[in-house]
Amino acid sequence: MAIPQRILGKTGIEVAALGLGGVCWNLLDEDKDAIAVVLRAIDHGITYLDTASSYKQSERRLGLALMERLQLETIDLMQLHAIDEEENLVAMKVMAYG
Repeated sequence: MAIPQRILGKTGIEVAALGLGGVCWNLLDEDKDAIAVVLRAIDHGITYLDTASSYKQSERRLGLALMERLQLETIDLMQLHAIDEEENLVAMKVMAYG
């Protein structure tokens, strides 16, 4: 059974109606196990993956999984939350645009 697709807010981008939160792969002891969780989710049609720096190793592990499986150097859509200081916003712009 395929996961239904939905338009993500006003972005016009279609994503799976079911997402995978980074906390679940962050709790695993080994990088290889965390990567396996992400890859299995992608193989089953999950196209919305959520992570945050507060999830400790989640961001790094997601990067490893995407690089290994999809050979991605860029991400199509990145949403930011909890940008509460101007210096954080400036840092994110530098990361995104070089």
